Amino acid sequence: MRILYIGDYYPFFSYKSKMNELIIEKLKKKGHDIVLLSKSWCNVKENSFYGSVEKLTCNYPFAKRYFIDPIQVRNSNINIINAYIGLGCKVIERENIEKVIFADDIIYTPIIECFKNRYNISYELFCIWEESFRWMLDDYIRPYININLNVFDKIFTYPIYKFPLMHFFNIEERKIVEGKFLQDNNIIEEGNDKIDQNAYYLYSEDCSEVYLKEMITLITKKGLCKNGKINIIWASNNNIDDIIIGDIHYNKVIIDDVPQKSIVISDKELIGRSPINYSYITTCLTNKIFPVIRKEQLQEFNHFQVSYQNCTNTDEYSIITKFQVSDNTIYRFY
Repeated sequence: MRILYIGDYYPFFSYKSKMNELIIEKLKKKGHDIVLLSKSWCNVKENSFYGSVEKLTCNYPFAKRYFIDPIQVRNSNINIINAYIGLGCKVIERENIEKVIFADDIIYTPIIECFKNRYNISYELFCIWEESFRWMLDDYIRPYININLNVFDKIFTYPIYKFPLMHFFNIEERKIVEGKFLQDNNIIEEGNDKIDQNAYYLYSEDCSEVYLKEMITLITKKGLCKNGKINIIWASNNNIDDIIIGDIHYNKVIIDDVPQKSIVISDKELIGRSPINYSYITTCLTNKIFPVIRKEQLQEFNHFQVSYQNCTNTDEYSIITKFQVSDNTIYRFY
């Protein structure tokens, strides 16, 4: 099947790009041809640019890749939705698309209504990003989102999100598929005695120096890493020099060089994210690194099999070492 996959991808450095990469590789191994449509070049900044020339010019695992041009968008004075519709229509017709998978920000789902009015193909939504549910309750989005979501033939999501989709957004139960996203690889509980709880890797999509210094200060204040062994996950080889706060040097580590079974804390956890970001946890564990969450969030894991360790230096955070969901899988349906 020839599938149009809409979502973030490289060179934009984000956990969404990484998770989309892993899902797309699974679909590719099932024998499908995947065509990418992405706005990533509109989001990327100098410090969040990921990928070498070789990686960015290689189409694998895609048959084709299409990116919205940020310069053309700016010069034309149009928004991302207009660009998605215009380029998306060209791609669907040119590439003989049979199915569209939407795995982008929920605020762009109105483009699917436009496509469905023109093209009689299958449309599916990966509703897996935590921030989607916050946006869906926004005063400007809530009035149209119920009907908008129902244009999808299937909605793949985590079990915890099934109830709100049905009862707050009137999605038919038959359309909702509870998926185990990348579960084949997201159990790495064995050998946890090798975890070095004195060394943490800070993940942040905002890589400005001022912001990173603020996050490092928070890590120190919260007692997560008392001996100063904090490493900053960096997108690429550019600007790899250490960050210095006071007389302490904090190392920058290219994302590809982060060791397996390392402990990673997201800036969102430091500043007090309210809901659990299941996709971020899954992405970390699939890459065999351990994510840190606030301990108060453990009570929200009722639908999952979860193992964790307490952080050595603080009672506020825990390290997730195992994360399992239902027996269903997104790959079964392709």
